[in-house]
Amino acid sequence: MLLEPIIAQITAYSVGLDLAPGWLTILSLPAVLLGTFYVNRGTYIMIQQNMRLLPTGSLPPQPDAVQQSKDAAGDKTLAEEARIREQIAKMEERVQLMKVNADNLNQLVESREATDRSKGALHAAGFGSGVYNSKNSLE
Repeated sequence: MLLEPIIAQITAYSVGLDLAPGWLTILSLPAVLLGTFYVNRGTYIMIQQNMRLLPTGSLPPQPDAVQQSKDAAGDKTLAEEARIREQIAKMEERVQLMKVNADNLNQLVESREATDRSKGALHAAGFGSGVYNSKNSLE
């Protein structure tokens, strides 16, 4: 994984997509290779001297620890369920409020449309068309 950027830049240069790698990239190549080698070598030596164990399986669970873990998980689960139910109740209240607001808005729109229709009917019948003078009489 550490060598992927270097390999990608060298490949891109060889096919003509990128410039030649810089001096910092070239110096990092042996540093990455040596670092990886020494980490792997040290791990191998530690395993040979039993200073580090390879995982071979899981340990059997301790009965008290398992029960304590279940109790703690159960308490956490109950608290989480209560929090979720509280959130659901709040959301249901908001939904009901939004429904009431939508109904009110629909009624307002319908009343305005009815007003506009009645104004249109009056205008079509000849009322409301004309100019009023200062004595509020139609000319």
